[in-house]
Amino acid sequence: MSMGIIYKISGKLKLAKENLLRYLQYKNNDYNAHIQMGYIYEQEKDYANATTEFFLAIQFDKDSFEAMFALGSIYGKTGQYDKAINFFNKADQAYNRIQNKSLLDAIHNLGGIYEVMGKPSEAIKQFQKVLEIDPH
Repeated sequence: MSMGIIYKISGKLKLAKENLLRYLQYKNNDYNAHIQMGYIYEQEKDYANATTEFFLAIQFDKDSFEAMFALGSIYGKTGQYDKAINFFNKADQAYNRIQNKSLLDAIHNLGGIYEVMGKPSEAIKQFQKVLEIDPH
């Protein structure tokens, strides 16, 4: 799996994908490999496969706030705002369980989703929450 991640970091997505797919043939329950595959598919704008990979990551790690956050991002990009809100909230809750603090990026993105949906008062609430937690 290490080579797949190295290829991904260096922008060689085709090699990264080949390596990670080969790795997953032998170790299909590796949630991190599924997350990396999800990011590769997301970069390729293959949102259907990216979503599948992130759901697999959650299947193997129920508190994978990273996969939940990624799903929220994909759903936001594809105009599925209710799903985006759901997964950004889940990401924040999972992160809070693990780190005992809020995932500010998820809360901020919730504000952005509400703004796009034409719900300014909800957006403002989320942005204010971010500022209350981290005023810098």
